[in-house]
Amino acid sequence: MIYCTVTTHNHLIMAQVMAQSVKQVDPAARVAICLVEDYMPTEALSCPAVEYVVLAKDLGFINFYRHIFKHSDIEGCTSVKARILLHMWEHFPDEDKFIYIDGDSRLYGRFDEVDELLDRHTLIVTPHITHPESSKEDVKNRELFLMQYGIYNLGFLALRKSQNARRFLEWWALRLEMYCVIDIPNQVFTDQRWIDYAPAFFDTYILKHPGYNVAWWNLNSRSVKRSPEGNILVDGQPLRFYHFSGVMRVKGDYSMLFERFILDKNQVLLEMIEGYVKDLQSAGQDFNKGIPWSYDYFTNGTKIRSSSRVVFRENEESLAQIHNPFELSNELFARLPSFRLHSRLTPNRVEPDQRTSEGTVISSLTPESHSGRTLNRVEPHQPVSGQKVSPSSPSKLHLKLKPTRYYVDRVQASGDSGLTYVSFPTAYVPENCRIERAILRIPLERPRKNIRVRTINEVWTDRSIRTRRPPVNRPYYRHVNVFFRKHQDGVIMKWDCTSLVRQWHGQRLKNHGIAINCMPMRRPVLVLTLYRRQVD
Repeated sequence: MIYCTVTTHNHLIMAQVMAQSVKQVDPAARVAICLVEDYMPTEALSCPAVEYVVLAKDLGFINFYRHIFKHSDIEGCTSVKARILLHMWEHFPDEDKFIYIDGDSRLYGRFDEVDELLDRHTLIVTPHITHPESSKEDVKNRELFLMQYGIYNLGFLALRKSQNARRFLEWWALRLEMYCVIDIPNQVFTDQRWIDYAPAFFDTYILKHPGYNVAWWNLNSRSVKRSPEGNILVDGQPLRFYHFSGVMRVKGDYSMLFERFILDKNQVLLEMIEGYVKDLQSAGQDFNKGIPWSYDYFTNGTKIRSSSRVVFRENEESLAQIHNPFELSNELFARLPSFRLHSRLTPNRVEPDQRTSEGTVISSLTPESHSGRTLNRVEPHQPVSGQKVSPSSPSKLHLKLKPTRYYVDRVQASGDSGLTYVSFPTAYVPENCRIERAILRIPLERPRKNIRVRTINEVWTDRSIRTRRPPVNRPYYRHVNVFFRKHQDGVIMKWDCTSLVRQWHGQRLKNHGIAINCMPMRRPVLVLTLYRRQVD
């Protein structure tokens, strides 16, 4: 049997303590941990109770950075639960029984009942509570309260390889990629609310054994005692595992949370809590010092605001050209929705320019500089390619785009055989703007003839292209009309690509970028002259 869990570096010790408890009650079982971090901590590979550790970004997502940017740490961990089970399915072909269990749990006995049930069922879940409340106050505080978070607690899930389980995991994984957020007013709470549908959509066994998934939310209806032999019993049945949900939130003093939900103190539970916290502390858990989540920061080190995640999540389709949103900034996401809304409502007015702390004049769609590189910049009233634009022309503005993906084929880069692959985020163009002109500016060492441009007809990334070049179409423009301007130590090649960019923006042609048979000295830039359409 395979036990697996998902955690972050900050909660890694809790997952390792859980793994040790698995080995204590079932030495033959194997444990796997999925880390939702951008790096592999050294200590993650040093726990003898854990056989396998994998990073969430290696679970097969099409674009993990876009996926994880939408989520907080709790949302991010829950959003990969189905993926880790699918990964375990393939990684352990000799196993057919799998258990997901939250890292803040501890086993106190073998899962004999689950092992036996999996011989007859292929999917098992546990409800938060298994007994109805009697008083109006308890109905409000428990039944209504828990309805917000889902009928079933996904700190535990068991399955056996089968067509039913496979269909369930694929369905669940797709739902978690689309909607795995904490949005209680809209009936969404991470991965749990989706499982309310599981008994209706799939053959599902609801496990009501009182010894499984014992936690603060069901303690009022379960009697926890110690037998004369010293074993812990729950309603007369052996305790299999306790779910210490909230132990980090109350900084180790879990008895505070526990006492809040039961009327009288239980000495057996207090001993369990004290022993668990001591195990965590002896393993190195510091409740007063947290380890930052690597996906909580942009690549320049700025902490990501929750509002930036919401903006990206709600505009995900229109921002499809952004390969890695961690390279952007809070400022861009703060201005993006207001820029588009403002453009729709007041088409004849350009927002006043704003000035950054560095003194650079920018307008409402400008991200910060990252690692010395300026990203996409909207520059109202700035001349492009010799065109003079008057400040009194409020209907025109200029959008300077830098590549989201860029790769120079240096292996084949000899003469005309060299190719530069580049893609620009044309999704930044506001919906109510028409592209009047598009100029691609490429810095070269010297002028050259026979420039050919090919459109790329397949999705690619900066990583994938290193092992496989994306296919390109026949030259979109066999003889590109370009002109050159001297610039510093070389020349700037300018190509009017208005027709191509309009097709991208109108979605008549998929924008996977272009391949150019030249070797730029620096990254090229796409400058768009936009005209705001009149709105009645």
